[in-house]
Amino acid sequence: RPRTLREFRARYNPVSTFNPHAAAAFAPQPMENCAVKATVSGALGGALGFAMGAFLANMNAGADLSHITHPNAPAPPKKSMWTHLREGVRESRRHGVRMAKGFGGAGFLFVAAECTVERARGRTDVYNPLVGGAVAGALLAVRSGPSSMAAGA
Repeated sequence: RPRTLREFRARYNPVSTFNPHAAAAFAPQPMENCAVKATVSGALGGALGFAMGAFLANMNAGADLSHITHPNAPAPPKKSMWTHLREGVRESRRHGVRMAKGFGGAGFLFVAAECTVERARGRTDVYNPLVGGAVAGALLAVRSGPSSMAAGA
């Protein structure tokens, strides 16, 4: 039983009794799970791909040459600003979704392969990302045939 205030503080101070390292040892580590790592990587890759696709779709907007016609042909009807804006948003969304699928799939495959190789080897070194990249490249080229898979790896 503490007799002084100093003894009371020394005995019952929650800050001095809390050990963050001991608490971290028992806390679950979600990023240690390969499925969680791969899913997070796929989602972040998809978000990055969507942003890039939406941005690059606007860069490509001037490549539409449908307004060039024969000199004697009648001029095409003029589009309003809102029509152009609506078409631009539609095109940005289309390009964004297409690139999101590619980036998300590639990120998911790479991290899943790397994590699986790391678990199988039991080591964390420079060869895990190399093998993970080769496996992901081969899996991304699976529709093109075995020769493309070997080149992609």
